[in-house]
Amino acid sequence: NNHLHKEYADYIVDGGKRLLNSVYDMLLASDARSGPIAVNEADCLVGDIVEIAKAAVEKAVALAQSDISFLIENEHQELHGDRLLLARALTKLIDNAVKFSSRRGRIVVAVTRTDGGGLAFLVEDNGPGIPVEDLPHIFERFFRGDRSHSHDGERMGTGLGLSICQAVVQAHSGRLTVESQPHALRLLCPEALLHDPR
Repeated sequence: NNHLHKEYADYIVDGGKRLLNSVYDMLLASDARSGPIAVNEADCLVGDIVEIAKAAVEKAVALAQSDISFLIENEHQELHGDRLLLARALTKLIDNAVKFSSRRGRIVVAVTRTDGGGLAFLVEDNGPGIPVEDLPHIFERFFRGDRSHSHDGERMGTGLGLSICQAVVQAHSGRLTVESQPHALRLLCPEALLHDPR
């Protein structure tokens, strides 16, 4: 029947998107091995970066029944960088939070200016945090933490997510930091990328 056909079609489309994302991730990871990845720099808005990431994780958030909040200090904040790559990095941080927080977990995505004048993209969740023994390895390519810490072991991914985030951040002269308790990841962009005054 039509409903079954649509279900199969959606499954095929979703599988194709995941495959394309995995291929693109592997290409980015390969580029990062030989030096800073190429960025398509242009003026863009924080709000646009967040909206792209929000749309990309919408289905995963719904499946996990996550309670997600977006707290954007200034969605009209301009920065000079690669809008799609920054959105991809933010998407991976949110997706990581969805995977490793509990089902129906609480996730907060915030964007704010830092005390040093830069810009911070923060993703925090109420999951169990990163085991101490995993912390030295989380930015390594193909590293995947203990599946028992994820409520969705079948969707663990390629193990490239955080290494790609780090490559994107470094290409923008920024930093990626992690806290285990509470589980939080910060993507920090330097003040030099920002245009309007604080």
